Amino acid sequence: MLGTFSYISVKKLCMKKGVPMGYLRLILCFMVIIILSAIDPIAIQAMDSNVLSKIIINLPSSTLEYYENDQLVKEYSIAIGKPSTPTPIGLFQIINKEIDPCWYPPDRKGVVVPSGPNNPLGYRWMGFEANYGIHGTNAPWSIGLAVSNGCIRMQEEEVEELFPYVRNNTPVQITYDRVKIRIDKTGQGSIGIYPDVYQYENITLEKVKDKLRDEGLDNIVEDDFLSQLIVEEKGKQIPFATLYNIKINDAKLKEYLISWDNKIYAPAFAVANRLDVKIEWDEQQKLIRGKQHAVPGMVKNNILYVEVEHLPTLFGVKQSWDEGNNCLLVHATELLLKGQLVTYDVHPVKGCLYVPIISVSKALDRKLDWNRDDKTLWLGSRKIAVTMLGEEPYIEASKISDYFNQKVIWDETLQALDMKEDCCLMDYSMYLGEMADCNE
Repeated sequence: MLGTFSYISVKKLCMKKGVPMGYLRLILCFMVIIILSAIDPIAIQAMDSNVLSKIIINLPSSTLEYYENDQLVKEYSIAIGKPSTPTPIGLFQIINKEIDPCWYPPDRKGVVVPSGPNNPLGYRWMGFEANYGIHGTNAPWSIGLAVSNGCIRMQEEEVEELFPYVRNNTPVQITYDRVKIRIDKTGQGSIGIYPDVYQYENITLEKVKDKLRDEGLDNIVEDDFLSQLIVEEKGKQIPFATLYNIKINDAKLKEYLISWDNKIYAPAFAVANRLDVKIEWDEQQKLIRGKQHAVPGMVKNNILYVEVEHLPTLFGVKQSWDEGNNCLLVHATELLLKGQLVTYDVHPVKGCLYVPIISVSKALDRKLDWNRDDKTLWLGSRKIAVTMLGEEPYIEASKISDYFNQKVIWDETLQALDMKEDCCLMDYSMYLGEMADCNE
């Protein structure tokens, strides 16, 4: 109504004063800009229907976490129900929202406490189940304690900050996790052991280790460190390492990179398994041996680690850092069959790409006769000249067309070799300078 009234009023005024319609449009555009600039940007974001939000409340840690699209936006300290009137556990959803709610004391029927400084609900209410809700408080000292009748209390300024983001039907998950694992935006890993406020759960070393294992963090933290945390039960997050994600060809590994002594290490076998490459650990010389090269390694908590700077040498990959997401991006050349992955086990040798011929034959359903003792390989009556990388036979990728009647194409976008049906020698000019003369 306000927009319509303003438009009519301005139009009449312009016509009365003889103002051209072009100026009218300019005035209207200016008015729209003023109106939009007055809208709270938080409210604009809250109206975005594409944002999938959720709330996770953990009772032992007295925390409320707000997520958007599975990304933690902010964590808030809360007060929860006292042991005699505990906060319910389970999956709920926001069923109603109210500004300046009235309070109806459960022990005084007919009494209504209006919004104001004497109202224990504060000035915002987000109900999630029957008489339970997330609300403000007129007792800020209670935050962090188990003192309510089952509702979730927040500091008034914080609940008012959260309120515009939360819509009806927003999921609310209430958990009872005494062990809390956290990796923040900077990669700082921490673990907290929180009090058993309702006497629901006993904590053991194995339970803590199971939690770490579920997060891909098993064997990163020493048992002595964890045992001491359980005894002390500090009730807060304690840092244990700086962690980073790792993606191989856009696939995120469950395992993490970890920083020690200002160096970043990768779990060597986890990377090797993803790349379908065999490596060996030389315990005596402290070297990890790959197909062509050996690099220094380190065993810690029964996990073999390699410095990330050695990954290209060990595995023949390229890599870069996504600083904004604390993630190492590793790209390995792929061998495809009609667009489907055969293996990442592709290695540059003297400027040419070599592929494991046994993997190629299996993908093409062709039978080979491989004699591991004398390192001879036969395709029917034809002997195939192979190059040994480690203990496995490889051939230069262009030879696939000679032996298997398969056209091999270099896909510059995917940085991949793709085997096609039609026989044709591979054109190395497609490598755009990446492939040098194989005979050098």
